Amino acid sequence: MFTHTFKITFCLIFFTFLISGIHAQEFVGHKEVGLGFTSLNLTGSSSFSAFYKKERKMNEFFRLNFFTGNLDALFRKGNQNRVSTLLGIGFGKEKRRQFDEKLWYYFGPQCSTTIQTGFSSIPSDNEFLNVILGLGYVFGLQHQFNNFWAMNIEIQPGIYGTLNSTFVKKGPDSYSFSTGINNFNNSVRLNILRRF
Repeated sequence: MFTHTFKITFCLIFFTFLISGIHAQEFVGHKEVGLGFTSLNLTGSSSFSAFYKKERKMNEFFRLNFFTGNLDALFRKGNQNRVSTLLGIGFGKEKRRQFDEKLWYYFGPQCSTTIQTGFSSIPSDNEFLNVILGLGYVFGLQHQFNNFWAMNIEIQPGIYGTLNSTFVKKGPDSYSFSTGINNFNNSVRLNILRRF
């Protein structure tokens, strides 16, 4: 009886140490936050994003992007006005491979949802709401300046579908659906990020 109790106690203590040893060696990855810029011009097609990345496994990151842009505003005499903008969110995962001490490349899928809304009095008063669903694949290069700061450039080719809704003040509303492929001119992004 004593030997049996001793064996059970020894097994429980051994199991407790084993579990605490496994728990103590959990993976703690890097986190990154930053700003991204698709284009910087004054024609209204500029956009920027804020993003968060968390390393879940060694060299494998979860990414979350919030983006806005394409602010377009036109005000003329005679009540000829037009205003529009877009807001979006994207999430995905990326894997990284190291070229050398400071240069990495990364790749992975990303899904996004974007809402574009606006008002136009040209040619008649109407409001519009476009919902865009996208699926892309990110390719990028990242240069580490030090342990805290980095810069990267990425492209995200992909496909998208858009539900277009137009609400006319004097006339019938209209709805349409379209699909397309992202071209590289609209998907190149320069990012500045902080690691912690």
